[in-house]
Amino acid sequence: MGTAVGADATVTIAEKENENFELDLKVEHLLPPDRAAPGAQSYAVWIQPDGQESPFHIGNLTYNDDRRTGELTTITPHRAFDVFVTAEPTATPTEPKGPEVVNKRVQEEP
Repeated sequence: MGTAVGADATVTIAEKENENFELDLKVEHLLPPDRAAPGAQSYAVWIQPDGQESPFHIGNLTYNDDRRTGELTTITPHRAFDVFVTAEPTATPTEPKGPEVVNKRVQEEP
């Protein structure tokens, strides 16, 4: 799968209490979901921690149609993982099926 041309993403993580990390994902120049994939209604965010075979859904981007941006802030116990975003036909996907529009590697420095 490739990534959407023109979509720019920034990912930051910050250590929080109880050995958790706050993940902040911001995406700019993002088409509406239904233009990224026919029938898509949302942008699902997935992470695949090091050593895990399959990714899991951690939430959806909050999409701003006027600004063509999306963002998600959430908490994860993982410090090293791949994060990616797919355009999906449902807000509660169980696995990534839609086209990938963002793919980033995240590694919190010790």
